[in-house]
Amino acid sequence: MATGLTLDPDAPSGGIHESIRDDHHLGVTLRPGLMSGFAIAAYTSDRNTTEADVWKRWNAAKDATDRWLKPRRLILIDITGGLPGDGPARDDKLIIRAFNDDAVCDERVIVFDGGPRDADERAARWLCANTLGPVHAEGRGQEWDYGKVPDSDTALWRQRAADLLAAVADERN
Repeated sequence: MATGLTLDPDAPSGGIHESIRDDHHLGVTLRPGLMSGFAIAAYTSDRNTTEADVWKRWNAAKDATDRWLKPRRLILIDITGGLPGDGPARDDKLIIRAFNDDAVCDERVIVFDGGPRDADERAARWLCANTLGPVHAEGRGQEWDYGKVPDSDTALWRQRAADLLAAVADERN
């Protein structure tokens, strides 16, 4: 698997799709494209009519002499990696910082795990891990990674994954 923020050039949109309605939506499909990617949507509010207004509020709070004055009702998203010409890298990540009305920041860091290298193996692992639902996915995924899934089950999931990927390839053609 190509770990990191590498766009999937084979995706219908070339890897990036956006739409503007009541919100501004940006979706990113990462290589290899099978269940990989992220999306971001932004909505205007009474305090954030333009991006310039948001940056004015951010910089005013950041540069203020009052050490307790902090950004409020803002979300910052840092994307590390994925620039044109970048290859996949294990240090690619998304950092999302959300400041609430009390200026408390909730920070989430999303990193990428290499997982299995080829599409068939990734699909088989995903199918095996998610059969019992999302509650069991992490544990079953680790069992697959550590070779604790019985050989007969592994063969079954690999066959089902091959069938699924063949059907997807047929749909694209």
